[in-house]
Amino acid sequence: MIELRTALIIAGLVLFVVIVMISYDRYRLARIRERESKMRDLDPDWQEPTLGRREDIEVDTALPAESGRTILSPTEDADESSVPLDVDEFDDELRDAQEVAHTPIHGINIRAIQESSPNDEGIEIDFVARVPGKNVIKRDTALGLYRQYEYKLQKRHRLFGCSYPSKVWADLENESTTARFTHFGMTLQLADRNGAVTESELNQFSQMVLRFAEVFGRRFSFSSSFEDALAQGRSVDELCKRYDALATVNILARHGRGFCGVDIDRYARELGLDVNQRHYYQKRRVSGVGSPILYGMANLFDNGEFDHENMDDFRTDGLTVFMNIPATSKPADAFREMVVGAKTLCERLDGKLVDQNRKAMTDQGLEKIGQQIHKLELEMENDHIPPGGELATRLF
Repeated sequence: MIELRTALIIAGLVLFVVIVMISYDRYRLARIRERESKMRDLDPDWQEPTLGRREDIEVDTALPAESGRTILSPTEDADESSVPLDVDEFDDELRDAQEVAHTPIHGINIRAIQESSPNDEGIEIDFVARVPGKNVIKRDTALGLYRQYEYKLQKRHRLFGCSYPSKVWADLENESTTARFTHFGMTLQLADRNGAVTESELNQFSQMVLRFAEVFGRRFSFSSSFEDALAQGRSVDELCKRYDALATVNILARHGRGFCGVDIDRYARELGLDVNQRHYYQKRRVSGVGSPILYGMANLFDNGEFDHENMDDFRTDGLTVFMNIPATSKPADAFREMVVGAKTLCERLDGKLVDQNRKAMTDQGLEKIGQQIHKLELEMENDHIPPGGELATRLF
């Protein structure tokens, strides 16, 4: 009786295993068909790769588990389906992927995907995903899939591709619609002046990478574990809090008469300030769009905006002249130029220069602020975040 019961249990287990294997095979087939369907939706000319399947379906199993600011005062065309490979060429493909992985892409060293190494400016601020492959994929096909998911991310993120056949890394947003790519890299900034990346956002990013790899039939890997990425995000956030400083001086109208909008606009433009899209003025280092910004000038009231469409009738009782210290190259020199501009506006508008507490600002007080800015500038350089550099611009 016991032997019969044992035999029935074993038979039941065998049947269960068979059912599970059949179900799994059906599940895999359904996923493959789903991937093919999505690829055709994204690109009607897409065809399922015929060779190189070992590379196409292998996915890494080691998946990750699911501020205030300080104000200082006193190509070649190719068949979309695949590049034919045989088994002997697979090792060559891997070597090629390793070589491309070490190629810097616009300041982000893709070696960080395999090794935890800082970028060229000395600090890691990106969580990087690498999605290598041999098949050539159109720019709009990859970018279309990326855009289905990237809108959920709050921190700065980018999609890079290794162009075919030139093997040059480029941001897909800036490439032509005819561009083709093989390897891909996705980045998520770990912190900015609004704080460090959250575990939820890292999860969203990883799900996007997983989907990207799944649809295109590729492997993927991350530059670090979730735990290390979160720790690095907190570390970068501390740097942001330490250096996120704004230098401001205010100009108040005398005797409550207010400043006329026409006078503000005329004198501001004489000093080389132009109106930006946020409706306040800014001074660039060199005249022209794209030149680094030295300082800005806003309305002290009404959210800082000016009514540029009605400056004849516009009046305000105060202006604020300000500088984003960490995002400005040579901020101590820029501050001195800002003070000269503010004093000139005071003279021409008949105003008075005051601090945040509306106390008159003296030359000694302004000199003290300049010394604080110079000290901050040196500290940032020692931490490998040069003021006004690419890294500082991204963080601040």
